[in-house]
Amino acid sequence: MATVTISKSSWGIIDSGYQSTWSATQGATTGTVLSPQSVAIMVYADEGRSGMFYKIFRTFAKWDTSAYAGSITGVDFEFKSGGQTGTEDYIVQNSTAFTGAGGTLVGGDFDAFGTTNYSSGTWNSTSGGTVSWAGSAASVTAANTGEVIASILNKGFDYEDNAPVEPLDLRALLYNTYTLDLVLTYTPGYGNDVNGLTYSNIGNVNGVATADISLISGI
Repeated sequence: MATVTISKSSWGIIDSGYQSTWSATQGATTGTVLSPQSVAIMVYADEGRSGMFYKIFRTFAKWDTSAYAGSITGVDFEFKSGGQTGTEDYIVQNSTAFTGAGGTLVGGDFDAFGTTNYSSGTWNSTSGGTVSWAGSAASVTAANTGEVIASILNKGFDYEDNAPVEPLDLRALLYNTYTLDLVLTYTPGYGNDVNGLTYSNIGNVNGVATADISLISGI
C-alpha cells in the first residue's frame, strides 16, 4: 500500500443570508457564493426586536482522484484549520455541487448535498492545527470513480436540522491559503485494463506481478 495527498481542485462557501426562521435558513435552496475566506462553515443565531434570526455557511469542495481511480483502498479528509468558535461536530456528505459553467460553484448549490456520509468529526479549535477525519467506504467508492465532490456542514444544527433555541455563533475557520486535502491509500502498480481484461482481474503480466508494473508498452 502507498499514500498520496490530493489537493482540492476547487472549493467555495455558500451563505444562506439572514433569515427570520430556521426552516427558511436550513431549508433554503439557494444562497450567495462567497470568495474563499476564513469562515468556512457557520451556524449563527441571534435575537432581534422581532425575534430570532439565523444564518448558515456551507463549504463545498471537489478533488480529482482519476490518477488513482480503481486502486484506492482508503480516504482521509485532512484540513489545516484556522480555528473555530465553539466545540461542534461536522459532517462531510456527498454532493452534486459545482453545477455552473465549467464546473463552478453557484448559489443554487446551497442544498446540493445528499444523505451519503463520507466522513465526520470535531473541528480542531487550534489555529493552524490539522483536522483529519477517516473517510467511509462510500468515500472510497466515490474516489475510485475519479472525482470526489463533497459538502461540509455543521452536524448538530444544520445537517440534523435542529433549530438553535438561543443566540449562538459557531464558526469553523479555514483560510484560503490552508490545505483542504484528501489523503488516499492505494495499491500501487498498473491500473488499466489489458486486452479486454479488467485490471483487477489481472494478477501478473508475463510473470511480473501487476503491483510491480507501472507501464505496459509505454502506457
